[in-house]
Amino acid sequence: MALAHTSRGIDFDTVISGIYRAQCEAKKKFGLESRLIMCFLRDLSAESAAEHLQMSLHYRDWIAGVRLDSDEQGNPPSKFAKVFSDARKQGYQLTMHCDVNQENTLIHIRECLDLIGVDRIDHGLNALEDEQLCADILHRGIGLTICPVSNRFVVQSLTSEEIRVMLDKGIKVTVNSDDPAYFRAYINENLMALVEEGDFTQKEIVQLVTSAFEEIAWLPDDIKAGYLQRLDQYVAGSVMDEDERL
Repeated sequence: MALAHTSRGIDFDTVISGIYRAQCEAKKKFGLESRLIMCFLRDLSAESAAEHLQMSLHYRDWIAGVRLDSDEQGNPPSKFAKVFSDARKQGYQLTMHCDVNQENTLIHIRECLDLIGVDRIDHGLNALEDEQLCADILHRGIGLTICPVSNRFVVQSLTSEEIRVMLDKGIKVTVNSDDPAYFRAYINENLMALVEEGDFTQKEIVQLVTSAFEEIAWLPDDIKAGYLQRLDQYVAGSVMDEDERL
C-alpha cells in the first residue's frame, strides 16, 4: 500500500523500488514469482489516490493493477470512480475490497459491478444475501477472493458453508490469505482450515485452486497454463479418490 508509506514521508520510488528488488531476489533464489497491486486507502481523499496513480505510471511495467481497501465506513467505491476510470485507461486491472459484514456492503458490491466495472472483488461474501447480485457476479464472471481465517477473526467463522454455497452456484470463488503476518495463515493454512474444520473434499479444494489460476490471477495465459499443469500433475499423483476427504 504505497499511500500508507508515502503518508509517513517515505518517497514513492523508495517503496516501489525496494519491493521490486525483493521480488527479483525471491525469483532468483527461490523461484517465487509475484506481481504488485497498488492499493488506494479509501479513508484518504480521491485526490490523494489520483496523485499516487500518476506516481505509479513511471513504474507501470511493475504493477499489474490497482485496488481499493482500508476503512469502508463512509468511503464507498463511488468516491473513487474517476481515479479507477483513469487507472483502467492506463491498462491497470481493477479490484476493490468489500469485507464481510461492513456497513452498506451490498451497495458497495453493486457499485463495484455497475459503476467501477471491476475485474474481481476482494472478499464480497455478503453478495450471498442478494440473489440478483449473485446472478450478476456469475454472469459477468467476476471472481471473489475469500479469506477464511481472517473471516474467523471478524465473524467467528471460517464461512466454509458460504464458500460451499458459492461453489454450488458456480461463482468463481477462491481462497486467499488476506494479511498472513497479522492473521498467521498463508494460503495453505487457509485451505487446510477448510479441510479440517469445514470438511472440504479434495475435489472442492482443487476447484478453489483451479479457479484461482484460471479466473483470478492477473497473469499471462502461458504462465497460468504452466501453473495449472503443475496442479494437474500434483492431483494425478494423489492416491485419493476425488471425493475422498483430505
